[in-house]
Amino acid sequence: MEIIIPIAAVLILWLLLTWSIKVFKASITTFLAIAAIIILLQIVFNISSEQILQELISLVERLKKLILGN
Repeated sequence: MEIIIPIAAVLILWLLLTWSIKVFKASITTFLAIAAIIILLQIVFNISSEQILQELISLVERLKKLILGN
């Protein structure tokens, strides 16, 4: 009976580690895609990071107004 708890703990630890690695991989992939898009916009269209950030802030504000109805 005493062996069940350590086995369960190792199994839970393994599942958490596997999940953490999957989340990390997805985060890195998303980060690289965003970075590539930003670099492409800067090189091809000469759009600065500040312009992109301002547009993102504006978009969030518009979505907030649309959802909340203000």
